[in-house]
Amino acid sequence: MKALRFSVTVPKFIAAKGLASIFGRRVYYQGALKTIKIADIPEPTLPTKDWVKVKTIYCGFCGSDLNLIQLHDSPTASPFTSFPCVIGHEIVGEVIETGSEANEFKSGDIVAINPVLACEAREISPPCPTKKGQIYA
Repeated sequence: MKALRFSVTVPKFIAAKGLASIFGRRVYYQGALKTIKIADIPEPTLPTKDWVKVKTIYCGFCGSDLNLIQLHDSPTASPFTSFPCVIGHEIVGEVIETGSEANEFKSGDIVAINPVLACEAREISPPCPTKKGQIYA
């Protein structure tokens, strides 16, 4: 499947930031230091039996995606993702597969995705501390 994939390493980050000050933002989109490209990636599998697989219908592209591509905040994103990663986190899609314990959804359901993977979704035990009923990621 095709995806818009972001990838950067520390040396590439340093080189691209330096060259972008001379050659402009095209450094992030073209050539050896580009941070983004359309790539073929394998179709994901369900990580656990209480997950569902969603086929994207619509995906937003927001300021945080642009900031990531142009290396304005990529070091700060590293706790939330691993590189390379697929850009786009504002998603509406259709459930196409359900795990055996994903009882709240069925194939064909249309869903909006909240991309926060809190402690419970990541199966961190004990769960992260809460405040006023909110789980921290």
